[in-house]
Amino acid sequence: MCGRCNVSDMLDGLPCIIAVLLENGYALAALPVIALLEWLAQHIQGLLPPTVAVRLQRAQALTQLGLLTEAAAVLAALMQVAWLHCCAHAHHTTTPLHAALWCVSRHMVT
Repeated sequence: MCGRCNVSDMLDGLPCIIAVLLENGYALAALPVIALLEWLAQHIQGLLPPTVAVRLQRAQALTQLGLLTEAAAVLAALMQVAWLHCCAHAHHTTTPLHAALWCVSRHMVT
């Protein structure tokens, strides 16, 4: 039997699943869940906070897998987006790093 789950319920549960997988060393298993959550957050709801949090989880998973270049690229892209986001909203930050820190502090989902 196939049950139906609404997007809101799925979005609520996926970050917890990702966190449990990462905490238990299952970074490779977490990557498809991360990809699903990124897609849902961007295309279904268009929300920045879940996108920021899941990108940080992607960087964590890549780091656990020893893919440091890929993890750094995820973080660099996140900092660039945060900087552009802040500039668009007239927040006066001087560097992409400051903008990323501001964005993460405002939108981090724990």
